[in-house]
Amino acid sequence: MNRQLCPDKAIDYFAHGESIELEVRSLAITFPGVKTDHGVQLIYKSLKGDEMRITKLLLICVCCVMVAPAVWGQTANGPAKPGILGFLDPHTGAFRPVPSAAEEGPDAAALTTFGGTITVTLTITLKTTSLTNITCSGDVSVLDATSTPSPRFFTEANNVAASGTGTTRTCKLSIPYAWALATQSTDNMTTSYTVLGSTGTVGGLPQRLSALTPLDTRKVPANGATTALTAAVTL
Repeated sequence: MNRQLCPDKAIDYFAHGESIELEVRSLAITFPGVKTDHGVQLIYKSLKGDEMRITKLLLICVCCVMVAPAVWGQTANGPAKPGILGFLDPHTGAFRPVPSAAEEGPDAAALTTFGGTITVTLTITLKTTSLTNITCSGDVSVLDATSTPSPRFFTEANNVAASGTGTTRTCKLSIPYAWALATQSTDNMTTSYTVLGSTGTVGGLPQRLSALTPLDTRKVPANGATTALTAAVTL
């Protein structure tokens, strides 16, 4: 048996008659029929090339395993898309967003109080003669500081019973207000009414309802003003 060492000291081989036993890092592989040093060198080069390719593949796999948890973590913890908090203006039907707590409203020092009274006189003609109870309600509202991040909505209301007998009834509504406004010169106030008729006790049938929105829309008047409105209603 002949033992020889390859030049790079990494591979030994043993000659056994017609075969060669190749030893690579304590792994013994037998190649029958290989007799020359040239053949051993070819085998060694092939094994060495495979070893390098496997090493590269393993490094790529390790990198993927290390990066994947970070990517999954970022995806799972990504911020949710926020919604928009707001309210529906009952008079215009427009959606108005509510500013976040971080946003500042109108400066209190810049607000001016405007007060006054709105009167609404409703003359009601009864065509449904069985109606015995007539009630009226009126409301006035204003949206202030619409061009700022914090618009504000004011509303006032009043409810009364109609007076009179027979087919003609009258409702007199008085609605006082006092609003601290930031943009009074451009604010509009809107007035509406509702008239409800019922039979016998309140809520008895038949019932009739008549309403108008808006009855009137105008700029907020100067402080101390009285605004008188009238309307004719048929039930």
